[in-house]
Amino acid sequence: MEKRYKININMIILYIFLLYYVIYMRKERINLIWDFLKTKEKHSSKTLLKFAKNNKINEMTFRRDLHFLEKNNLIRLYYGFVEVINTNIDHLNNFDINEVNNYEIKKNMAIKAVNVIEDGDSIFIGPGTTCEVLTSHINKNVDLLVTNGIKILSKSSINKKFKQIIMVGGKLLSSKDRISSLTSIIQIQDLRFDKIFITAQSIDENNNVYITDIDEYEFLKVIMKNANKKFLLVDSSKYNSIGNIKLCKFEDFDSVITDKN
Repeated sequence: MEKRYKININMIILYIFLLYYVIYMRKERINLIWDFLKTKEKHSSKTLLKFAKNNKINEMTFRRDLHFLEKNNLIRLYYGFVEVINTNIDHLNNFDINEVNNYEIKKNMAIKAVNVIEDGDSIFIGPGTTCEVLTSHINKNVDLLVTNGIKILSKSSINKKFKQIIMVGGKLLSSKDRISSLTSIIQIQDLRFDKIFITAQSIDENNNVYITDIDEYEFLKVIMKNANKKFLLVDSSKYNSIGNIKLCKFEDFDSVITDKN
């Protein structure tokens, strides 16, 4: 006998309501935490745990929310205390609550990259989630940042360490997170960089480095030519596979920053 299942509309409505309620409550909770944090530059772990207890916030939930604030370049987490690095944001309702995949891996790579940056550098940072994490974690005084990444521009705009930021103009590519065209190339032809940081789609077994979009090929070639030092940020999941467009060889970079030993 065939079983027939009727859709319970009331249960679906309840599920949707609960989903939106959870999202709403998380935003409310994060804003509550942020309102407390921005009252001063540093908070001890003891003070933070007391705040969480007084506001009936589960410790694991509280730690996850602190990591979210760190990802958005608002605080930095240290052993024993939290440092508030951006108090210009009043409310966080417009912040994306989606988590970055493999964030801890990308954060560790970003910290390695930050260590090669020096005060007064002029740098280029390309688009990509690893470079977004890098942009948020830069704690050196950078004279000039140039990027063609829309999210890089957003991250850098709330990091006080960038003295001047230039977003190149041109065509919005199909990925919707970057700009590149002949106009972009003309704009950066006469710029020189102390260091550049880019990511890749993949690296094959012959150490060829691939990117996703042909429209970015010539732009990145000029960026690399105009750089004193070139750094590739790529995690181990991108090794041993062939991508869309071959950009260069592994050896064309001064250093490759990865999670792979």
